[in-house]
Amino acid sequence: MKPDMSKWLLQWLSDPEAGFGVGVHRFIGRPRSPPPGERMFTFIGYDVLEGAGAQA
Repeated sequence: MKPDMSKWLLQWLSDPEAGFGVGVHRFIGRPRSPPPGERMFTFIGYDVLEGAGAQA
């Protein structure tokens, strides 16, 4: 007998009416390094996020 995980899984899914969602993709190609000096991400702190929220 397998456990029913559907209720547990549904709590992690976005409501279809929410207007947003989360997905995942898996890259199966050969990894490459970015060109020198380029970034893939720039991380910011809560101070920046809170400042942006105050302007909204």
